[in-house]
Amino acid sequence: MADSSKGIPFLTGGNLKEGKLDISGASYITKEKHEKLISGHLVEDDIVIAVRGSLGYVNKGNFGWNINSQLAILRTDKKELYGKFLLQFLISDMGQNELLKRQTGSALKQLPIGVIKDVEVPITLVEEQTKIGELFANLDNLITLHQRKVEKLQKIKKSCLQNLFPQNNQNTPKIRFKNFNDEWVENKYKNIGQCLSGGTLSYEDLDKNGIYKCILYGELYTRYDYIIKNIVFRTNKLGNKVIKNDILFPQSTTVDAISLISPACMNDDEAQTSGVFAIRPHKNIDGNFITYYTKGNFYQRNKLAKNAQGLTIVHLYYQSIKDETILIPNLAEQCKISEFFTKLDKLITLQQRKVEKLKNIKKALLNKMLI
Repeated sequence: MADSSKGIPFLTGGNLKEGKLDISGASYITKEKHEKLISGHLVEDDIVIAVRGSLGYVNKGNFGWNINSQLAILRTDKKELYGKFLLQFLISDMGQNELLKRQTGSALKQLPIGVIKDVEVPITLVEEQTKIGELFANLDNLITLHQRKVEKLQKIKKSCLQNLFPQNNQNTPKIRFKNFNDEWVENKYKNIGQCLSGGTLSYEDLDKNGIYKCILYGELYTRYDYIIKNIVFRTNKLGNKVIKNDILFPQSTTVDAISLISPACMNDDEAQTSGVFAIRPHKNIDGNFITYYTKGNFYQRNKLAKNAQGLTIVHLYYQSIKDETILIPNLAEQCKISEFFTKLDKLITLQQRKVEKLKNIKKALLNKMLI
């Protein structure tokens, strides 16, 4: 919701997201300035469109807002065309193709607002348009509801990462699970397990029918758990193999995105690595705990990031982090924390899949219900 005490929301292209007007990060103008910019006043059922082609629908809560010069308003004749119906056409595959082929420019594509009038829109009776528009509006609201659940869970996880692990100059976290009271013990990465160096892969070694599986460093950035791909080697030449509960570090990364993984859900018994080194934890160390602590805790991640070498492409080597310290509780508390975050990640993934499923349902309906 807009804060009326700030003035009138003044929208830019960045406020158009997935067919909606997003107030976050918006600028505000005075009522006096708003009254002078008459052509930019929004009314219910308007569609706001940017020169880049992004769209936003105006509902009751957006009434009276204003837009900058990079945006335009599509205001329909309600006797002929319902705005909610037009919006769904424009975000459908057919509508997007119509807008895409009217874009100009090479490196930076833009959509001349004047050409939109030439887009042919298949319409039905206004009464049916209303029904279709309301159906998709309700579906959009359901998608938004699940997206907010994802965002809420991600915020909970971020807070837990800050409170379930010790912060700077502390030897215990702010929040503890019941029956755990001992101080955490300082240790070094070189003492938590055995280091396994990875090999170097060349494109000549790639083979989609290869039988030797490999984990590439680029696969470690988006997942804690992953599926090992069946594309790798004609020959088994990389040496060290990783197994479940190993902790994997990409050797090429960015300073602000140190990434590592404990393959706790790895389906395969073993795999080789390229551009990756691994630490195989000792029996008193839970690899997933180390992963969550190092990857998810801002303070701990920055301790390792300062050891990265290079500018455009930085590299993280075992030798540069092996003497960095990490605070570790007893194994029982490690497992408790690891189990908590694993369940939280699964819940986040479940909600994300619901969002994707609803989006796929909407896409299928758009293709079937619009000519």
